[in-house]
Amino acid sequence: MKKANIQSTQSLKIRKIVFFLLLLSITFTYGVGVGVYHWPPFTILKDIKIIFKKNINISNKPVYSGEKELLRVAFTDPLIEGEMIYKPINSLDELHRILHSIIFPYNNFYNDIYKQIMITEAVYLKINQGKEKVLKLSYKINEEKYYAYAYAPLNELDLHIAALIIPGSGENQSSQIYKNNSSNYHYGIIDALGKNIDSYVLIKPNEDILAFHNGKNKLNYDFIISYLLNYGGSYSAYYITNSIAIIKYLKKKYDKIILAGLSQSGRATLLAALQAEPDIAIISSGFSIINEKVEWAGYKQIIIPNLFKQFNNKKIKQKIKKSTTNFLFTYGIREVRTYRIEAEKKLTCNYFSNIKNVSCQTHSKGHCFPKTIIQEFLNRYLWDR
Repeated sequence: MKKANIQSTQSLKIRKIVFFLLLLSITFTYGVGVGVYHWPPFTILKDIKIIFKKNINISNKPVYSGEKELLRVAFTDPLIEGEMIYKPINSLDELHRILHSIIFPYNNFYNDIYKQIMITEAVYLKINQGKEKVLKLSYKINEEKYYAYAYAPLNELDLHIAALIIPGSGENQSSQIYKNNSSNYHYGIIDALGKNIDSYVLIKPNEDILAFHNGKNKLNYDFIISYLLNYGGSYSAYYITNSIAIIKYLKKKYDKIILAGLSQSGRATLLAALQAEPDIAIISSGFSIINEKVEWAGYKQIIIPNLFKQFNNKKIKQKIKKSTTNFLFTYGIREVRTYRIEAEKKLTCNYFSNIKNVSCQTHSKGHCFPKTIIQEFLNRYLWDR
């Protein structure tokens, strides 16, 4: 009896296994048929899969933010290492506020700006563990408050002579001049001025420690130049006015002032000197009378509406004649385009040839500060007096 029960149980197990294998085989075969021959319910399963996949993609896809996209394309220019004056910008509202703070009405630039400037405060900041010193100058024009910054000498000399160097075009040039970087195209001016002069370097808005940044990169000028112009301002007029304000401050502190610029800043030096009248203005490859006729310049060059009406060649010549400043214009024979023409044909030199307080010289180099010529000029008009 027990033997019969055992056989019956084993037979039942075998039947279950056979049934399971048969069911599995049928299911597998039908599954293959659905997948290969599109047996029902292939269409229903396909639709369910598409809907499920769409839902997954929607849930994983990041939410688009126009503000983030705009900020991403705004901050693309290189940022120097070290301390910054401004905090990182994280929103369009923050960007708007900082840009609005540097709107300088360009018409002010033509209204005897030197007399309009009222210095309110001068503070010296130590940054980067005291390795660098920065002058922060507060001033007012028509009750509007502005700020000018310049790298300052760590240890001021007691020789009563100061120089302000305006940086030319290019990213973060002020810090390179301040560090006297031999690979920088301004190299030579610090050595030409020598150790017996306190040298300051103007810092332009959005450059070096004044960068408008997000912590990784600084703001590119596509978001600055046209913005200011459309508000009736001018980036160029603002930074040149900052240099004029610093000269006005330095005149109270020192007996003699030198202003120097190369390339774009050569022209800025001329425009600033005509209003602030430093003792000496050094303009290297920075001004040509050709520009009034044909000017080759990008939007990062000097742009001040009506500049050629207010400071055309004739008016500049008249202002130089009346000025107490001694001007040095230099051009290199290895220059290209406009300043190559100047070096070869001496158009500007000849135009100013009958003015006593103008010296104009060419040299064998290219786009640079000619050290020897500058030193000879300083010996003649600064140290010998």
